Amino acid sequence: MFDLVAYQQAQKGGISALLLRITCPSILITHSQGAPGGWLAADACPEFVKAIVAIEPDGPPFAGTHPHDGSIARRWGLTDVPLEYSPPITDPSELHLITVPASENERESVVIQDEGSGHVIHKLKNLQHMRVLVEVGEASYHAPYDHATVAFLRQAGVDCDFIRLEDLGIKGNGHMQMLELDNLEIAAVLNKWIEEEVK
Repeated sequence: MFDLVAYQQAQKGGISALLLRITCPSILITHSQGAPGGWLAADACPEFVKAIVAIEPDGPPFAGTHPHDGSIARRWGLTDVPLEYSPPITDPSELHLITVPASENERESVVIQDEGSGHVIHKLKNLQHMRVLVEVGEASYHAPYDHATVAFLRQAGVDCDFIRLEDLGIKGNGHMQMLELDNLEIAAVLNKWIEEEVK
């Protein structure tokens, strides 16, 4: 069976090694199951990451199960491998999660940290000083739930923007939007965000 923990650790190691070799502020562009490696590398080397553009990132947080052992997927929110939180945690159960029902404009519920009952909101310590964009296509299977990743990031202190392509008049894209006929139009949207939002 496919071991997502080993896969994500390998992603983290490879991207982090590249960042340490380049040694200059970078923008990470990730897609789907490549997203955990971006979050993890940015967490490990925040001084070398200015921004993350996450195209339909692996998600939503804390949802689903792993096929190899039935454990909860993305136990650390965005990843299956530990991320650094502040205040620090040693186990994801310390995040005290709740499920918020879908709003009128969103399609699926959101899992975030419980702000009630005196619980502390743990922030993603090393991702708070970089810009993040989450982007999703209209016809993708991610369309019903990528807003949940954005909600989790924002609550965890991350400066995160969210683009639904259909809101910009770009209609009908699936998950592999980089292979579709309008891919240059989508690339222009991402490039515009980088030019305007990443200083």
